[in-house]
Amino acid sequence: MHSTEKYGIELFGPTRKNPSWQTRTTGGFDATRFQIDWDSRQVLCPAGKRSTQWLAGEIRGRYSRQVVRVKFGRKDCLNCENRDQCVRSKVGGARQLLLPPRELHLALEKTRSMLSSNEGQSEYRHRAGNEGTLSQGIRRGTMRRSRYAGLAKTHLQEVATATAINLLRTINFLNQVPIATTRISRFAMLAH
Repeated sequence: MHSTEKYGIELFGPTRKNPSWQTRTTGGFDATRFQIDWDSRQVLCPAGKRSTQWLAGEIRGRYSRQVVRVKFGRKDCLNCENRDQCVRSKVGGARQLLLPPRELHLALEKTRSMLSSNEGQSEYRHRAGNEGTLSQGIRRGTMRRSRYAGLAKTHLQEVATATAINLLRTINFLNQVPIATTRISRFAMLAH
C-alpha cells in the first residue's frame, strides 16, 4: 500500500483466496456479498439487515494486523430465512465479518476483479515470466542481498547476475535443454 502511494508502484498478482466456508459453499454468503459503507461504518447483509457494531482494532498473534470487526444483531440472524447460507451456529450465533482496513480492502477487490477478467489473465501471463526470471536470479544468483555497500556496487552486482542468467539461458537454448515445467505436488500427482 505504501509503495503505491509513495512511489506509484502497482502491485499485481494472485491474491490469497478467502478461506471461509461461505466461499466454498455454493450459494454461501461470503464477505463479497455484503455492501460496505465505509463512511457511515455500516454493512448491509444480502438479506437487507444492517450491522450493529463496527470495531476497528488489531489482531495480535504471530502476524499482527489491523482489522475491522463487523457484527450483526443476534435477533436479525436468528430470524433470517438465509441463515444456513451465512451462519453455521444452530443456537443463536450472529454473523461477524473480519475486514482489512479500507485501503487494503479496496485494493484486494480491485486486484481480484482484474485477475478474474480475460484482460487480467493475459496481463498476469506476461508477468509470470518475470516471476520465473526473478526466481532464477534468487536461486542461482545473489539477488536477495547485496554483497557490497553503495548503489553503484549493488547495481554492478545486479547487472552481473542478469548477465549470468542470460548466458545460462543461451547455453541451454543452444544445447536444446527444455525449459523446466511447473512442479506438480506429490498430492496432485496421485490424482493423475
